Amino acid sequence: MLDASRVQKELVECNRDTAISGVSIALHGGADLTHLRGSIAGPVGTPYEGGTFVIDIQLPRGYPFVPPKMQFVTRVWHPNISSQNGAICLDILKDQWSPALTLKTALLSLQALLSTPAPDDPQDAVVAQQYLRDYQKFVGTARHWTESFAKSASVGIDQKVQKLVEMGFPEDIVRSVLESVNEILIMQSEEEKNIDDWLPITSSREAKWWYSAFHNVTAMVGAGVLSLPYAMAGLGWGPGTAILVLSWFITLYTLWQMVEMHEMVPGKRFDRYHELGQHAFGEKLGLWIVVPQQLVVEISICIVYMVTGGRSLQKFHNVVCPECKSIKLSYFIMVFASVHFALSQLPNFNSISGVSLAAAVMSLSYSTIAWGASVDKGKQEGVEYGHESSSKAGTVFNFFNALGDVAFAYAGHNVVLEIQATIPSSVENPSKKPMWRGVVVAYIVVALCYFPVAFIGYWAFGNSVDDNILISLQTPHWLIALANMMVVVHVIGSYQVYAMPVFDMIETMLVKKLRFPPGVALRLIARSTFVGSIPLT
Repeated sequence: MLDASRVQKELVECNRDTAISGVSIALHGGADLTHLRGSIAGPVGTPYEGGTFVIDIQLPRGYPFVPPKMQFVTRVWHPNISSQNGAICLDILKDQWSPALTLKTALLSLQALLSTPAPDDPQDAVVAQQYLRDYQKFVGTARHWTESFAKSASVGIDQKVQKLVEMGFPEDIVRSVLESVNEILIMQSEEEKNIDDWLPITSSREAKWWYSAFHNVTAMVGAGVLSLPYAMAGLGWGPGTAILVLSWFITLYTLWQMVEMHEMVPGKRFDRYHELGQHAFGEKLGLWIVVPQQLVVEISICIVYMVTGGRSLQKFHNVVCPECKSIKLSYFIMVFASVHFALSQLPNFNSISGVSLAAAVMSLSYSTIAWGASVDKGKQEGVEYGHESSSKAGTVFNFFNALGDVAFAYAGHNVVLEIQATIPSSVENPSKKPMWRGVVVAYIVVALCYFPVAFIGYWAFGNSVDDNILISLQTPHWLIALANMMVVVHVIGSYQVYAMPVFDMIETMLVKKLRFPPGVALRLIARSTFVGSIPLT
């Protein structure tokens, strides 16, 4: 038979230090000691922090010699708690129960379970798999469920009903209204999560480390590599070599910093550049500091690549068919843009991985053609090195212009966080490990592209080198035509990499601020409008 005096003593003992322990127990449904309701505060530093979790407690007649039956009333996302019915997998509620244990001990054990999940012995296999395979997604889902079901808007309905009934309101109407409001809040929270799962940056987290390698190569090694010999002409051998090498090391270091900062807050990922800015400067100020600059850079690069792609197509046409009628550059730009009307409909970074891989291969290929053809040409007759301008002002101007060329060649940091957002993460394998491996490979490729093109191109042509090394080479015609077509393929991929964060910002504003429904139609209109507007700028 149930030991009523012990249960009453346990209730008093448990509720004596609720403010400290974070657990409490109350009668449920009158004076029946066999049916209780417990509550536990979500542990600090976990996705459950700030939530209050209600536990249904039923005491069998043999208590305390038989363990209590406990079940979560509040929905919780946890490997050892059923997301469907709140069933709990905990040893002390089964064969490890002892009469020496109390209800308070059991609730404290549940609180500890929230802090230290055991995914290898799960109650909910789906949650456990997510915990093991993509820890950051697990944290996000658990936090989302806490916000939806365990925060003040989602709990305490019984207490609110009781107070309103005491004020004279009918219980059935009060309960119906409060539950309806709660359902609306939960639906809004679920809608926010569904939107995040649709947006291009956060919709897919299945990338491998080599994805980050070729995405970073595509973002970094632009057509600017072909202007590095020209930059060397403005800098000279000594300063040019030092600046190129130092830029390689400095940008690699700063990129490493960004990779580390992606998950520097436990349980949170800065998936977008502006999210890191908001963490550093505050919600509003961080947004205003980062977003305008990021948009200027990314849209400007898209414009540059649109023009570069058009020029390379024009150069290919002129080399392959010198007798053909001359065609205006604007037409080639429109041809280049037409490709992006189709590619821009690919939903996220992982879906453009094939395009990005092709672009990375092309960048290495045309860079190899550039320096290989320069070696074949050899050192030109009468070649001169040093500063090509005759005036001091011209020398200074050329020097700073060359610095700009080098800086442009090492661009790419503004999409690093977005690239890392596509990589799965867990406690055992955070995303920074595969991301950094990909970055190192990417920078090796960058070195193989930049240094030979810059040094050999400058060695061959000196101060007379053009701002595009392919123009200086001119022959053999078939090789120059091939290199220009490789540039076209490369900037197609680069355009997509830099446009994806812009697409994400546009679609976020349309869906979250202007309340447009997410879907294929919205993506088609929004992205096509962006692509179509670039050639008009």
